[in-house]
Amino acid sequence: MGWSQFLEYAQGPGISVIVGILLSFAVEYWPAYQAFEAKYKRLVFAGLSFVVPLLGAVGAAASGFAVWGDFSGHWWPALVAGAAAFFGGQVAHVRKLG
Repeated sequence: MGWSQFLEYAQGPGISVIVGILLSFAVEYWPAYQAFEAKYKRLVFAGLSFVVPLLGAVGAAASGFAVWGDFSGHWWPALVAGAAAFFGGQVAHVRKLG
């Protein structure tokens, strides 16, 4: 997998994989994360779900693989993918939220 493919992966299907890896490190090496209430853990998950694809979009634009000013073709798909990753990740836990 090359750099451009990784950035594309981080803006789409790889969001959940990357967020899962980051959260596993947070659980292992950030003791305060375990003490968070569930709603704050969801906020961390939501933040990462949006930050990962946006960083991928920034990396793609900085590397010349995308156009900085192309909101509808570059930035919006990254935001939509982040929202889909977050809400898709929450579907399995809907029963536990109530």
